Amino acid sequence: MTERRKVLLVISSLSPGGAENHLLNLCRYLGSVSCIPAVLTISGKRTPIRNLLEGEGVEVIDFPLDSLAGLLLPWKLASLRRVVARARPDVIHAHLHHGEVVASIASVLTGVPMVATRHSYGLEFGGARKWMARILGHRTSRVIAVSAEAALEAARLGIPEGRIETIPNGVDTERFRPLEPARRRALREAFTMRHFGAPPGRDCTLIGTLGGLKKVKNLPVFIRMIPVLKAGWKDGAPPARFVISGDGPERGELEDLARRLGLEAEIAMPGFVGDPENLLPLLDIFVLPSITEGAPMALLEAMACGLACVASGVGAIPSILGGDGRDGGDPGAAGIVVDSRDPEEFAAAVLRLAAGEPQRPAFGERARSRAVSNFGLPAWGRRTLDVYEKATGLKF
Repeated sequence: MTERRKVLLVISSLSPGGAENHLLNLCRYLGSVSCIPAVLTISGKRTPIRNLLEGEGVEVIDFPLDSLAGLLLPWKLASLRRVVARARPDVIHAHLHHGEVVASIASVLTGVPMVATRHSYGLEFGGARKWMARILGHRTSRVIAVSAEAALEAARLGIPEGRIETIPNGVDTERFRPLEPARRRALREAFTMRHFGAPPGRDCTLIGTLGGLKKVKNLPVFIRMIPVLKAGWKDGAPPARFVISGDGPERGELEDLARRLGLEAEIAMPGFVGDPENLLPLLDIFVLPSITEGAPMALLEAMACGLACVASGVGAIPSILGGDGRDGGDPGAAGIVVDSRDPEEFAAAVLRLAAGEPQRPAFGERARSRAVSNFGLPAWGRRTLDVYEKATGLKF
């Protein structure tokens, strides 16, 4: 019988976000191929993602750390060494800056090889972090970059190119998929009734987004897009309603903006959703106005659900959507890429799709096809195991 390999995933916290969802997917994949994942977090907060992990049998280890300066304390280093030694991992896999620092030191203390995933570009490694990354990078056996830009940043920070693997995020295309029509109708009716009351006249067009409510997601643009959309909305068309799903520090600011614009009755903000596979398929159009991205999980999930997508042309988004999506006219595109952060440009792209033109279902079909062909979990997970094998010399 093949030995079950153990993977210790180290992350700063398990608050809702793309990197955390990536980690959740990875734990699920590792368990499906008879590896044993465990997660070490430096924040002891109870979060929905932590609850999901523990509910699925993944051990979550707390290593409380208020500041990275705490790692200068000898007793804290001894505690970290004991925690990792008890976990007995074959490889340590770090996520996000704080997790990478803790994992690097754990690797030094225990001799366990370390892999790091870089989830973004231009966000995490400015100022003093840049120099810390250069110093600790010597301990990193392999870096997984989720986009070409993230790979370039890793190389600029001193990681030899031969140790960098570009692996875009993966999505569970069995979990995230279009719903059977009758189930979709029933769930949409319940959702719109709960959040909007009975939509006036008939069914509505649901336009939404999903992700952490933080500045990098640029969600004020989503809200400021709405008055422009309403001004250009086709007479007699089903009314538009809007969904911002997720939680985070910008929630209050977004709610205030919606109130100032008189839109609070038209925007649902249901918070963190533990079953996004049952929410995304209810939408008609998915919008992602991020300032910067790696390979956004939410976009991949929306594509897997067969949604027509409008997204900023940042990070790996243009290559994920394929074709030349800059104007949405390329027959190979799975969505429309918007260059500007201008709400009017987003509104123009959404209006094209909302108008009921034939390309909307075509975009959705191509999106689903690209998600299945290029970003399915089995190929993504196997490529990650290949990186572990290169880092450790062991068979995974």
